[in-house]
Amino acid sequence: MAVEARLRTAARADREAIRHLVQQAFAVDGEDGREELDIVEAIWSLDAACDHLELVATVGGIVSGYVLGSWGDLEGRPVAGIAPVAVTAPLQRQGMGTALMKELIERADHSRLPLLVLLGRPDYYGRFGFESSVPLGIHYPPVGLQSPYFLVRRLRTFTAIFRGAYRYAWEI
Repeated sequence: MAVEARLRTAARADREAIRHLVQQAFAVDGEDGREELDIVEAIWSLDAACDHLELVATVGGIVSGYVLGSWGDLEGRPVAGIAPVAVTAPLQRQGMGTALMKELIERADHSRLPLLVLLGRPDYYGRFGFESSVPLGIHYPPVGLQSPYFLVRRLRTFTAIFRGAYRYAWEI
């Protein structure tokens, strides 16, 4: 990481800074960032965040990066979904998002979670080991059965019993 950042589990005291960061990071191309902020707030209100998978990166004590893993449902089995990943605009493309993703994956694997899911670009998330969900028989109904953008990261305890439709916490 080009920037000296400290990664840690997010705390309740970080929430206002996280709100600001998420909205600012996604306020691009005419969007206001509200959709992603609504996801974060819904997860918090449902108490669906995976405690050890909600991470912040701080620079000089200021929250500058964020990733949220939250519980969703895969055919009656709890599975962690990732949304969103946000880095403050001046620090983007300096490795902070990469560091957050790697830490989240390591923590999830260490916790013996079977897999992680996310909706994102295969060319970006493929470098973290995410792959198309289609061959694994896992899908996200809002984007369809064959979407190349719904991705799975198999972890050490993954087995083929994990199949079917996934729903994020705010959709359950």
